[in-house]
Amino acid sequence: MSGNPSLAELMATAEREPEAVDIPALCRYLSSDEYEVTSQAHDIRTLVTNTVPNPIPVAESLIEIIESSEHNIALTAAEMLSRLVRIWPQELAPRITDLLTSTDVRIRAVGVNTFGNGAAGAFVPYIDMLAKRLTDDDLRVAAYALGSLTSLARHYPERVAPHLDAVVPFLDERWFPSEAERFNGVYAALPDEPDGTPPKRLVRGIPHPHRDALSLLRLVGSTRPNTLTPVVSRLHELVVSMPAAELDYESFIRILGDALRADVEVADTRSSELIPALRTHAESDERGRRISARRLLSELGYEVDHPPAFEVPPMATRNRPVQPDDEEFLRNIDIEIDMGTIELDDIIERLHCVDSDVRDTTAWGLECGYIGYLDELNDRGPTLLSLFDEPDECTRGHLFTTIGAVVQAYPEEWTPPLLELTTHADVKIRAAATGQLANVASTYPTLLFEHIETITTRLDDEPEVMAAAFRVLGSYAQFAPTVVSKYVADASAVLSTVTLTDELEGEETVQSVLRFLLSLAKVQPAAIVPAIDAVSAIVTELAGPETIANRALGYRRSPEEHLTMTPADFVLEAALEVCTWVGKHDPDAISPFDQLQPGLSRAVTMDRHSRFRC
Repeated sequence: MSGNPSLAELMATAEREPEAVDIPALCRYLSSDEYEVTSQAHDIRTLVTNTVPNPIPVAESLIEIIESSEHNIALTAAEMLSRLVRIWPQELAPRITDLLTSTDVRIRAVGVNTFGNGAAGAFVPYIDMLAKRLTDDDLRVAAYALGSLTSLARHYPERVAPHLDAVVPFLDERWFPSEAERFNGVYAALPDEPDGTPPKRLVRGIPHPHRDALSLLRLVGSTRPNTLTPVVSRLHELVVSMPAAELDYESFIRILGDALRADVEVADTRSSELIPALRTHAESDERGRRISARRLLSELGYEVDHPPAFEVPPMATRNRPVQPDDEEFLRNIDIEIDMGTIELDDIIERLHCVDSDVRDTTAWGLECGYIGYLDELNDRGPTLLSLFDEPDECTRGHLFTTIGAVVQAYPEEWTPPLLELTTHADVKIRAAATGQLANVASTYPTLLFEHIETITTRLDDEPEVMAAAFRVLGSYAQFAPTVVSKYVADASAVLSTVTLTDELEGEETVQSVLRFLLSLAKVQPAAIVPAIDAVSAIVTELAGPETIANRALGYRRSPEEHLTMTPADFVLEAALEVCTWVGKHDPDAISPFDQLQPGLSRAVTMDRHSRFRC
């Protein structure tokens, strides 16, 4: 680092005149192997990127470094350029667009990768230019271009839809990563360097082209399934010809289902090959694959046999007396369960003990090592269902974590009795059952989708049940955004009744509502605009200019500060995140924050990892 200005000198310059900071020197410090050096350099970088009055000279300096520096320094400069563009998208988007046609492969890679990191609205006019890079001569550039296009599809699927033909080749087998390639981020499709060494990354971050192609098709197809007709043939070929274990089967089936429902004629012509393949997959030992195949068969009008569901038993009686051997049994229960040396029946027996401490310790131990007992626990499904009225809160928390894992592993058997329990007279049981259905929805959304109307009847229930129902809706935001968007009004109504204090009552319900809106905002931000006034009221009441400024500057609470947060702090963070996503799509939609607008307009461009985090 000799010849560089010191870190103290760089910091002093950044605080006084950020545009005068020696950017090459800063990049060299950022590339250091010493943690203390890079930590201080990151602080300087944040100050420069967030406060420089004119970002264009800094961006030009970074582009020059990328073109002329050795590999690690160039990667560091590219990362800083991406951060700068996230904060100043309107100012820098035209300049970044120029990079897409550079003859230097590194510059093209930086350009296409940066598109996916900025505020989506600033890059919409250039989507067609970005899509051209899907056929770039360098496959790494093409892979990064696909990742950025996928990010833009979250906000503007209609603008990405015309380019699906260029996305389809990324579904080909050559883009399937092996286990080793997944780990190293190197794909068989990428060429070696001229000297025969493995291909270098052109920017930080690992490309996932096959996964991105599926995500993009899901994002577009969920709202515009008719646009998927050109890719039906390729999806069909993959499902029929490839071993199911080699596919992201849930994604393939979901996209194929959207496409076939939109084009019945295609579905009929493909059925002779597709249906036998689906029936084979419907008998798979892999649960997710089995459920997905059965669901699509059912949607296409074919009968499907499901495993028998549990019957709902009477609730348990907890009258087992404390036994002399309980203390010894519980002393090392977490270790014994993890090792599989305890009989499950002995564990279940103690969950019926009259002493809540015995039940709590037993449930905690089971939570620590349930993974080895999933099959046996599922065999005792009715017994576990009878424990849903557990009165001790700590025991309930441990117990329902374990039951949640069983539900996710065997959703077909559990979904019917859980749906039945959502109408139980006991509010705690209704809340527990609806909460477990949120686990089903997050893992296997196709299984529960036909019951979505049943779940939404719980939106008028007690707060803890309502919170669980909104968690279910949040799980469906990406899967079926148009369907769940009609419940935005219900969400707005809940937020409008919140009494905002530091010790916020109903925090769990408010958080669940905001997380539902956030999940939907990431897919269809325009859909939650009707609720933005209710969200804005929370921010206006709980936040001041300093909070917004801190968020814009990437301020993070320390672990000590995190421990002192009030329920209102957590609610405020969720509300700010909703505003961030809506603001990326439509800055005018956050106009209620006029007094906070200077900070908020900057905050909405910030990347998830640099935002004010609680």
